[in-house]
Amino acid sequence: MSLLGLMAGALILLPFTLAGGFGEGDALLLAAVGAWRSCQFVLLTA
Repeated sequence: MSLLGLMAGALILLPFTLAGGFGEGDALLLAAVGAWRSCQFVLLTA
């Protein structure tokens, strides 16, 4: 479950990070929260 949350958190912000809208730290933080909590929490947060 942690790996799924990590992937969801990282992939949600990936297009915005590549476009320069968000920094890498923001994407890393959301991926860490996804690994810690769950995929559903990341989807509700983002």
